[in-house]
Amino acid sequence: MTAEPTGARRQQAEERRAQILDAACRVFSEKGFAGASMRDIARAVGVTEGLLYHYFDSKEQLIHATWKERSWRDSLERILSVGDEVPLSVVLKEMASDFLHTLYKNGDMARMCAAEMQRNEELATHFLDKIQDNQKLIVEFFRKRQSLGEIKPTVDVEMAAGLLMGFSYSVFLLFNRVNRQNWETLVADYVNRSVDLLLQGISPED
Repeated sequence: MTAEPTGARRQQAEERRAQILDAACRVFSEKGFAGASMRDIARAVGVTEGLLYHYFDSKEQLIHATWKERSWRDSLERILSVGDEVPLSVVLKEMASDFLHTLYKNGDMARMCAAEMQRNEELATHFLDKIQDNQKLIVEFFRKRQSLGEIKPTVDVEMAAGLLMGFSYSVFLLFNRVNRQNWETLVADYVNRSVDLLLQGISPED
């Protein structure tokens, strides 16, 4: 009997790992981190608890992995790395749209994080640190565009960045259960109107 190719085994392991992370997000969202067990997650995946421990040593490792591997950070860095010739409005609309679509795609994780931040101080601190790291990156981008004259020098760029991303997150929390078609329509409308409104306040006078 021919042995399964190493590449195929690796792909199978990666797919199983992704299934475990997806199931963990669902279980944590439904039961909370404290109320969920590794056995619950194994059952949700359809594997033995022993196999689950082959991939992750603990619930703590699992929840940190879900955040890291479902993170928006890589996309944010890509979006903000564009050249200065790309208009501010284009970058902000792509950023807000991508953030919302990432939240929607990883809805179980996003809902789980929102819930755990209200009841688990340790996890809340961890999640908040990651959110603030992203916020710092956005603020740095705003300051750069401010130095180029695209944003009024009097604008509080930390507040401007917080308003855009905070409102985006609120839109997700309010409407994340709608079907994909309605979500796409809502996001397109929200992104265009919210960014246009923000730019009215931060752009230099003609």
